[in-house]
Amino acid sequence: MTDHVLQLEYHPALMRVRFKRFDRGQEYTVEGPLLEDFSERFTLQEQGSRFFDAIAETFDGAQTITIRPRMPRLDFEEFRGMLDALNGQSAVQITLDELDELPEMNETARSVADFAVASGAALATNASNLRDLTTAHQSGRKLAVRSADLLDDFASQLASARAGTADDEVNVCFVGGFSAGKSTLINALLGASILPAKQASTTAKTTVIRSPEGDDPISVRFRLFTDEGDIPVAMIWEAEDKRFRLVAPIDPASDEVPEHLRTLQGLTRPNQPDPLHVQIGRVIGAVNDCTAAGFRIDVRFPVPLDRNEADVRFAIYDTPGTDSDDAFHRDVLATALKDAKQSILVWVVKPEALEGAAKNEVLTILRGAENPIERARCFLVINRAETVHDAIDRRSLRDRTIEGSSGRLDLRRTRVLFTAGEQGRSASTILNGNSFGSDRRIVRLARMVAADQDEDGSHKPSSEEGYASEHRFYLDSRLAEAEWATSQLLEECEEALQVALDAHDDARSVYIGSGVYALERSIVNYGMRFAGAIRAERVISQVNSLVSTLRRQVDDLEALSIRDAKEAKDEVKRVRNAVCEAIAEATSAFPRVEGHDIGKERQQRLGISTSASNAIRERLVAKVSSSVWEGAREGKASFTTKDQLQISRIVSAGLELHASTIEGKLSIELTDVRDSYISAVKSALSLHGGLTPAAKRYVLEITPPQVPKQSIQGQIEQIYVNAKTNKYKFWFIEWGTAVDRQQILDEVGSLIIHQAQTLHTRAAHAYSSGQSKILRQVLSKFEANIENYSAGITAARDDHNASLRIQAELRHSRSAIIEQIRDLEGLIWKEGRNG
Repeated sequence: MTDHVLQLEYHPALMRVRFKRFDRGQEYTVEGPLLEDFSERFTLQEQGSRFFDAIAETFDGAQTITIRPRMPRLDFEEFRGMLDALNGQSAVQITLDELDELPEMNETARSVADFAVASGAALATNASNLRDLTTAHQSGRKLAVRSADLLDDFASQLASARAGTADDEVNVCFVGGFSAGKSTLINALLGASILPAKQASTTAKTTVIRSPEGDDPISVRFRLFTDEGDIPVAMIWEAEDKRFRLVAPIDPASDEVPEHLRTLQGLTRPNQPDPLHVQIGRVIGAVNDCTAAGFRIDVRFPVPLDRNEADVRFAIYDTPGTDSDDAFHRDVLATALKDAKQSILVWVVKPEALEGAAKNEVLTILRGAENPIERARCFLVINRAETVHDAIDRRSLRDRTIEGSSGRLDLRRTRVLFTAGEQGRSASTILNGNSFGSDRRIVRLARMVAADQDEDGSHKPSSEEGYASEHRFYLDSRLAEAEWATSQLLEECEEALQVALDAHDDARSVYIGSGVYALERSIVNYGMRFAGAIRAERVISQVNSLVSTLRRQVDDLEALSIRDAKEAKDEVKRVRNAVCEAIAEATSAFPRVEGHDIGKERQQRLGISTSASNAIRERLVAKVSSSVWEGAREGKASFTTKDQLQISRIVSAGLELHASTIEGKLSIELTDVRDSYISAVKSALSLHGGLTPAAKRYVLEITPPQVPKQSIQGQIEQIYVNAKTNKYKFWFIEWGTAVDRQQILDEVGSLIIHQAQTLHTRAAHAYSSGQSKILRQVLSKFEANIENYSAGITAARDDHNASLRIQAELRHSRSAIIEQIRDLEGLIWKEGRNG
């Protein structure tokens, strides 16, 4: 071991790194860029040469440095790879001491979940003790109950945080422009072409694919809109009969079976010759094209990504194109991003589309997402890399900065992967036994081109004939700033390719060369390393906030108990007056709305303006025209009951999605209202001269209230009633009557405008009432702090013994949790050689 030692402790769940510096056995303070630049939100896998330059600067002049690592083994193996890459390039040589191993992240997540249970139980016990406390005065009883309520609230918050640790699923959400290749890449990862690779521009569905659990069958599930409302529908795979079975709450022999279900029934014939992947592809395609189906399709189908060393499960989200003219696609995408919880975002673009509308739309959606995507979880995939023949051109693509109206993304600091998705899909289906004849031709051509052979080459290429570098698309990939991680990925791909070439496995060679293998490994590596860390970090953050608040409560009560009676009485009066004045000042300056007049700018943000009504009318009328009359608008046409129901379903489904989108925007707007108002009140309180520093500390801290969900969809149920009440002709036309297409479309447009305006009015009222409710809830939080402060002072004056016992119980709660935190820290950091 050298004279210069750096102890490096890294824990992914805490996203924290700790350093200790030793020179000739003497510990010294760590200073400089190592402390200044790498102490917050640290992720080891994101670090590049700048990190090692900072280590060298810490030991200025040293030729050799020993690092004593304490971290999970998976991270250690990667860290060792980082050093191997560095030592070949740097004048300063860094050696590794023996690993002081920390538990892996899934184990940490389980420990954190157990900790949350124990802490919640301790809080519940202390809350019960406070409620059972015997007091001599009402003020003591009031303080005891309020303190018990506080502990119960803490326990509830811990339970909510713990619930998230039970889910070991990692969501992979594919987004990007129309025809960028999202579905093709997903099919490649699945090893089966089950998703329609080219969806019609009029469809807007999110497909979520998970592996079946336990004995669950392969299935396709969705909701279908009918005259009686929406119903659950499932297509269940029966392996023995080699067919799908339709399951729906409707008698299949009935004459009332909707036409769309009859279409699916036609896909359930027994003993079909086609294999599973062909049949499920037909089912998903039929549901995707079904205008009466809901906007989400849930598929249970084996996901090969689940076969990993850490048993992490993946859910894959396929979303509509972001550059579609149909705003429904963008609405469905925004909903999918929120639903997917943004574990991993795979952003797929074509080389020529980096400057197009799709990437701007993605930036806009990411900015408005409820939980914005961290850069570390985002992969940019430049698909169809085979169309960029020059590797230099591909490298120039990865160094761009993407600009959008709502932000920018520097690709030089982003994970960028290059893929030839169609080649990768064909190769993958061959490897998994799910190919078509065209797939073998695609693979053969790709392999011959890669080996610089003509198409008429008659012999199988051998490894010695090479695999031209311009057709190994993973070579241009880059994993953010982590040079070592990029090198490691490329080396893994090169080794895998060589094995495939030596085995004369053309399909495997093309799958790796296409870059899809690099995407697969990147997703799996992320899931294995960070899924548990993310779950654990949520609980740890919640606990840290809880302990901080509890510590403040105890300290403030202790401070109150030393006041005499007159000082306490004067303080209560002074605090009440000051808080009331500050709240009145903040409230008077805060922009409030009444009724449905919420202003044009807010209408635009919520999507409830007149232009929004006109836009949804145009979209739905176009959809009706396309579905009922194949796009024709002029002339006469026969009109049937089927046409009538089709119109009703399109309008109903379209308005439901529109309403759902508005509800999401309402939540974002009201959250901004809540946070802005809290900030305004805190600012006014902080500047008020009538409050002592102790009172400000006590009164200022509140837990933001939950933003209530705003529902505006009830009005959609009135569509049929409105159609009949307002005598729209399309509702009363007899079967088979010839009608003027444009007249019917005009009536449909009128109905849509009426319904959209009804939804928009209701949304405006929901915003107004939601704002009022949020402001009242925030005020009640501050008022509760005043009451708690008052109760503490009054109890200290009138029931001193009760006050002391309450302090003791709260102090015991804090001490118990802190002791449990120490135990948890012991599990998280593990006692090492140097403590």
